[in-house]
Amino acid sequence: MTLEMSRALVAVQENQPLSQQQLADIVQNERSATKRMVDNLEERGYLTTSKSATNKKLKMLNLTKLGEDELKKVKSTITDIEKEVFECLSKEEYEEFLRLIRIIGAHNLG
Repeated sequence: MTLEMSRALVAVQENQPLSQQQLADIVQNERSATKRMVDNLEERGYLTTSKSATNKKLKMLNLTKLGEDELKKVKSTITDIEKEVFECLSKEEYEEFLRLIRIIGAHNLG
């Protein structure tokens, strides 16, 4: 499971059902790369795809139970890593770190 795949699963979980194009927009990826990733996630059993009821050209994405379970594992691993990495910071220092990261992220995305 790559970081990019994890981001895609989170995006699907938070927005399902969503189209493959919407996923590409959310994860800021090219359509062709997103298609390959979706195909890979579907082969692994993490996603299902179906045709949109309103537009047959759209491929709609949903998480499977296996995808939900895998995402729980990924989130748990991330939480464990965060605890280990940031244990040297006080609560106030950690909150300041997050505040600064948000500023940097907003600057780079905006």
